[in-house]
Amino acid sequence: MEKPTIRPFTESDFKKISIFLEQQTNKHIKKEIWEKLFIKWWIKNPFNPSKKTSGHIIESGGEVRGFHCYFKSIKEVNGKYFDTYNASSWYVEKSVRKYSLGVIKSFFSEEGPGILINTTSTPQVRKIYESFKFSVPKDNASDFFSIMP
Repeated sequence: MEKPTIRPFTESDFKKISIFLEQQTNKHIKKEIWEKLFIKWWIKNPFNPSKKTSGHIIESGGEVRGFHCYFKSIKEVNGKYFDTYNASSWYVEKSVRKYSLGVIKSFFSEEGPGILINTTSTPQVRKIYESFKFSVPKDNASDFFSIMP
């Protein structure tokens, strides 16, 4: 296998990413569903007028080997509105796991203030976010992680 590279993905990558994600979910979520989600998250998202995709892929040999993304929205907290970055779909093949953190780097380039929301993280993923100084609310009702102001 050629050396993996990490890069931002674009709309032209949607098809091969959706095939990769279908495989990663053991075909429980079909590629057509992933493609519809991508359109909803970036192309038709009213909070993303630029239609810019947000996230990275790991590629090797022309194949997607890893993926992580987020999509933007707005959340009201104590009467103030904040940009939110909704984390989704962190999948990495075992053969390239040492590149896993590289695909979440896009979160760290966002300008605040804002809130990173991850509502489906496993205990292992929570530990990773917390190691980067993201925090969970005291009520622990949901996995909200703050982004630096």
